[in-house]
Amino acid sequence: MAGLTSTGFEAKTAAEILADIETAQKAALGADLDVSPEQPIGQMNAIVAAALREVWELAGALYAARVPAGASGAALDGVAEITAVERRAATYGTVTLTVTLGAGVTLPVGAVAHVTGQPTNRWVTTASATNSSGIQAAVSVAARAETAGLQRANAGTITTI
Repeated sequence: MAGLTSTGFEAKTAAEILADIETAQKAALGADLDVSPEQPIGQMNAIVAAALREVWELAGALYAARVPAGASGAALDGVAEITAVERRAATYGTVTLTVTLGAGVTLPVGAVAHVTGQPTNRWVTTASATNSSGIQAAVSVAARAETAGLQRANAGTITTI
């Protein structure tokens, strides 16, 4: 059942909304009313069902925003204000990269790498790394996200410099 339940909020699906609209129309106008998608009334029903689905999604977002775990942005500020808690600013994620460098090669501070397939998920080295050995070797170097906030970079995914 959609709406507020004993376990929380459940939004109606577009299919459920459409079925409710069609049931109400047939009850008011007759069971033989053709509400198929090919008919103008069926097309209008689909448009209205999609718009009502957005209202259900909004109701779900409002329900979720009443607690810190479900809130974000201004809603999170409002929830935090209730308990006199100030939201911290976003921080930069940090990682340790393992880079393969040729003999005597230095990777400078500010070198940029990104997550494979996500060229905007960029990580910048915060220190230089030098391979002082006489052969090619793997060297560790610290890096941080170029953008503050949530940036996912699972192990082995930052592969492109």
